Amino acid sequence: MKISISEEIRRSCPGIGLGILYYTMEVKGSEGPVREAFDRTAALLAQRYQVSDIVNNPHIRETREAYKALGKAPSTYRNSAEAMLRRIAQGKGLYYINNAIEINNLFSVKTGYSLGTYDLDRIEGDVELRRSQRGSITGESARKL
Repeated sequence: MKISISEEIRRSCPGIGLGILYYTMEVKGSEGPVREAFDRTAALLAQRYQVSDIVNNPHIRETREAYKALGKAPSTYRNSAEAMLRRIAQGKGLYYINNAIEINNLFSVKTGYSLGTYDLDRIEGDVELRRSQRGSITGESARKL
């Protein structure tokens, strides 16, 4: 499988990069050590951040700049790390789905990077980070990240 970044994204966001974590796990409910670690981290972040401070996180700021470079208003189209940190700072908490998603979200809120979790066995063909086609739904047809 080839994983790449489109030329348009490279031109608009010259410092962009992709990172990949590969691991095998048993996906199960949101309980136990992962959820406990997530809850502890969320409580610490709720003390650390005011909503207005979140945009000062360097990774969130860079993502907002990339959104602007691609013609999207970052206050209308929030990246997932920013959206989760905003919910935490507002005391709204996050939804629990399963241990794989909680690990993903834990990394996102701790680092300020938006991450995706994918089942490698379900990805068909190559993967390209690119602008979504007009009218498409994320995840539809072209196997976008």
